[in-house]
Amino acid sequence: MRRNRVTTIGDLKGSSDFPADGYVISAVGRPREWVKIHVRKGSKVNFKWQLSSIEPGNDANWLRVYSILGGGPQLIKAGKIAITDKQEKMAAGFATEGRPRTAIAKLESGRILLVTVDGRQPGISAGMTLEMLAELLLEFGAIEAMNLDGGGSTTMVVHNKIVNRPSDQTGERPVSDAVLIFPKPN
Repeated sequence: MRRNRVTTIGDLKGSSDFPADGYVISAVGRPREWVKIHVRKGSKVNFKWQLSSIEPGNDANWLRVYSILGGGPQLIKAGKIAITDKQEKMAAGFATEGRPRTAIAKLESGRILLVTVDGRQPGISAGMTLEMLAELLLEFGAIEAMNLDGGGSTTMVVHNKIVNRPSDQTGERPVSDAVLIFPKPN
């Protein structure tokens, strides 16, 4: 998309490059079917979107947001397992299938914990369900936690070296975002 006009359509083409002066629309399920019927190259598209909480009465908090981390669902809230895949309308099986996973958690001390779990590799790792991941994070002392992009995107790099086994046959997958941790300057 450039200047609110569709420039190309790539149904079932996989990853798309983001134009510097535009954006990419991605749709799955029923919205994908609607887009296939109604959107053509050259179509004008206008967007209206809003952020809203899955917790009733909590929408006003979104007005104070200064940064957002893409991911989900929530795994732990206030020190208890609170998986929100159903409230977030995630695909059936997403929570209950063993998959490669990536998560971020806050410990009671305020420290942040990043976890990757390999999967889809017979004889090495089958991955984890979200319940298993949440239980592991509780064992590590998490009081708040969220699942991040996982699957073939599950990769952890420490000192410029991949320290897990990405599940894609080609190894590390190009991704559009990452959580980066740097040491505090002296």
